[in-house]
Amino acid sequence: MDMMTREGALFEALNARKMSAEEIASSFVISPQFENIVGPDHSFLVGPRGSGKTTILRMLQGETLTLWKHPRAKSIRDQVAYSSVFVPADRLWSTQLSRPTGVTAEETDALRSMSLAAFGTQVLSAIIETLQYRLDYFELGGDIHLPASLTREAESELVEVCARAWGLTPRTRTLNGLLSALDERLLRIGSLLSAWRTTDQLSLLEDVVPGGSASPMEAVRFAIRVINRMTAQPDHRWALLLDEMELAPREVHELVIRSVRGGERQLVLKMSFSPFDNNASTAFEGVGAASADNDFVPVYLWSGDRRGGRKFADSMFRSMLASRVGAQASPFKALGTSEIDASGRNWKPSDIEPGSKKLDLMYEMQANDPTFAKYLERREVDLQRLGSLSYVQRSSTIRKFYPLLVFRDALLRFSSRGVSRRTRKKVDEVFSGQDVVYAALEANPRWMKAVFGQMLARFDSERNRVPYGFQYDALKDAAERFEALLELLPTNLGDPRYRVLTLINTIAAFFNRRALGPFSADIPTTFVVDDAVDSDTKSMLRVALNAGAVVHVRGPSSPSLLSKLDGERFRITYLLSVRDKYEIPLRLGKSVHLSRILAESPATSDSVLSLFDSAPESES
Repeated sequence: MDMMTREGALFEALNARKMSAEEIASSFVISPQFENIVGPDHSFLVGPRGSGKTTILRMLQGETLTLWKHPRAKSIRDQVAYSSVFVPADRLWSTQLSRPTGVTAEETDALRSMSLAAFGTQVLSAIIETLQYRLDYFELGGDIHLPASLTREAESELVEVCARAWGLTPRTRTLNGLLSALDERLLRIGSLLSAWRTTDQLSLLEDVVPGGSASPMEAVRFAIRVINRMTAQPDHRWALLLDEMELAPREVHELVIRSVRGGERQLVLKMSFSPFDNNASTAFEGVGAASADNDFVPVYLWSGDRRGGRKFADSMFRSMLASRVGAQASPFKALGTSEIDASGRNWKPSDIEPGSKKLDLMYEMQANDPTFAKYLERREVDLQRLGSLSYVQRSSTIRKFYPLLVFRDALLRFSSRGVSRRTRKKVDEVFSGQDVVYAALEANPRWMKAVFGQMLARFDSERNRVPYGFQYDALKDAAERFEALLELLPTNLGDPRYRVLTLINTIAAFFNRRALGPFSADIPTTFVVDDAVDSDTKSMLRVALNAGAVVHVRGPSSPSLLSKLDGERFRITYLLSVRDKYEIPLRLGKSVHLSRILAESPATSDSVLSLFDSAPESES
């Protein structure tokens, strides 16, 4: 299998739940978000599919930490001063469970109890398995994170006490016997749920969920106290790593969130969520509800922090460059710079001197694009006197409009007949170079592994470079594969016209028209969900948000988890902004109401002069 085929499969199917601890440890790259979550605080890890939530949680597990070979591994292991218990979402208690329709209130309560019991049973099993891992040090020897010891007598007593409290009858007074009893309970719960028909089966509930055992968090706290006492580590801390909490039913969701507020010091909760969570509104409302920064630390897995995202991407590319190509070239050397860079890092005084490439492009666009010429005139910008501008003036004018000039020059052709789209874009100057590539990948580890892998398959070892054309090809290929995945996303709306990809393309086409229309240095690239947006569109947008096709631009009053979209600001993910006919500058521009975007018809042609038919000065 060649590199491109292998990376393509990785892009579409990689899931850290299916990977071994050794596989995760061998490929893990430290991100700013990982450093924010390792501490002893309750933490909410928020991000779309593929953003690395499961990987980060599994890196906190003792087995993975001990296998991790990294210069900072020991210092981070020292910070993880708790035993981590990874609990993936399960079909028995997640919203994927199809509950019967037309059930009575009594049956609804019974189903709720079984859902909670399934959740609690799975968590208790994971705790016992984690304890067994910690005991392996004394049984087998080896490198164990936070080892513990337990005599045979203490093990027997622990099993007896827990079994009595949890309503279990293990066949042996061993940890394996306790695990088998928990497995049997899960099996009975699953069988009862799958065969659920009438209230006649309510009589079986007490056998499956004995009285008192349907309070999972109390059972968890009891387990921790007993284990700590039996292992003579009364102050030992435990962390539940609860993955994909957006799949949890409301009863599980609320139960766990309430535990963030107060609770015992020995129990830490670290949970992953998609950006939109249907149950967040009820879990965070009311007197005494948990609040961000007071009761938990919210950690967001998208590149709102461009500096942190750039550092993470740089580390990922450097690691892959060394392991797959064996080259020692820096990422900056391998990827080069982009003419569209607006950071100012790559600008020099000579860039605005006569004969420079940047100044020549400004003159060319002034002569060819009448709307740019009017822009300069309105702002009294004299291209012949740029050298007299102060640093602040240059930042607020040249560095603001120049990236858009590069973008427009790559996509538009100016002639005596007017303006049209180029049939062959100058992509080397728009969607290539280190800063642009990193921005397009949104600090998404799954995307980075796929795209970097494809780029490195075309690495020029003589020049220590990835040619610009291959950089663009890799981004475009990833965007097209992501587009294909979006086409298949269900919306549960029934009408085939309501497709996530259709909505994304409508929004992207609007921003593309604004970027290629009458020149403005302040084009919109974000949208706000206003009151005029219908519920079906919001439903599609929620799906797009959790899939990573749309990114939430958080504001000062944004909630920790979104349970509604109204009034919030969003943008199209930068990866989807490199596609033909939907190109959007990779910058955070001003906002426009989503209802206005949907009300405007798309451009009628790719090559007509209608690009300059209107020139809106402001959006609302």
